[in-house]
Amino acid sequence: MKATFLILVSILFLTSCQSFLDVKPKESISDAVTITDKTSAETAVRGVYSALASGNYYGTNFQAIGYLSGDNVEWTGSQSIVQEFINHKVNADNGMISGVWIAIYQTINRANNVLAKVNDVADPALTTALKNQYLGEAYFVRALAYFDLARVWGGVPLITKPTVTPADNRGIARSSTAETYAQVLKDLDAAESLLPATTDRYRATQKTVWALKARYYLYQKDWVKAEEYASKLIGDATNYSLIKPYRTFFADTPGVRRNPFSRFSTTVPLKSTPIAGSGSRKLTVVRVSGHPIRLWSRYSTMPAWVETGAYSSPKTTKIAGTATSTTATLAQTLRTCFALPNNT
Repeated sequence: MKATFLILVSILFLTSCQSFLDVKPKESISDAVTITDKTSAETAVRGVYSALASGNYYGTNFQAIGYLSGDNVEWTGSQSIVQEFINHKVNADNGMISGVWIAIYQTINRANNVLAKVNDVADPALTTALKNQYLGEAYFVRALAYFDLARVWGGVPLITKPTVTPADNRGIARSSTAETYAQVLKDLDAAESLLPATTDRYRATQKTVWALKARYYLYQKDWVKAEEYASKLIGDATNYSLIKPYRTFFADTPGVRRNPFSRFSTTVPLKSTPIAGSGSRKLTVVRVSGHPIRLWSRYSTMPAWVETGAYSSPKTTKIAGTATSTTATLAQTLRTCFALPNNT
């Protein structure tokens, strides 16, 4: 009886192990079935853009390593890896640097996969025009990635084929800065010939290539070529124009092309600082030309937003308000301070 029991337990154990080991991975698929039709090709291209917008690339950190070293922002945090940029003493083991490096090469690898596979897809729904568009977008993103690498690191290893195994890229030497920029131009030329001459705010087009080419030639100090490609866009007044005055770019002005991120924040929130030992507070009100003023407080007794009208000249003042101030009271205080009519 005991032997029979042990045999049954062994059979159950072996069966469960076999079932467990046969479970297919749910977070990844075989490389052989990644790009096989129109839908998977489109998904792959979207994956390229997703990598471009990742947190370590254009999402945050790639841009941060540039402006943190300048004087146009002030860092008030305590992270040492960020403080290294402020102090202009960036160590080789800085986590932001390695994160950006990896993110850019991940973007390149995704573009390489699109370039290697889309052309061979035999799906009637994936027309020649769509193939050209997808390939052109991949060439453009790869050009942008190497352009960014060249600007930060100079010459870098040039990888133009998909990475399948960890050993694929061993032994690839670092290219020179000139060779890296040459790869950028090569990819831009390929993208320009494949992409449609349309205007798209979300995907790369021929006009996007022209914009990057203008910047590329600026870095090469080829002023004639830079002017040539910049003029292609400046001359397209229907779709592109310079906003004047510059501050309008940040304003919420109806009918005016403005900051594409204005839908997230159309006005400037104002700071409130409590006064120790007092039931009142001081509200710092920033008056910006062309902007409606908005007053913000974290006090539960204060209305979340108080709005008044727009102004024609900058001014900064301080207003004392009580902890029980109402919307009407604060609005009237602002009108009095700035000599505004009652209908604002």
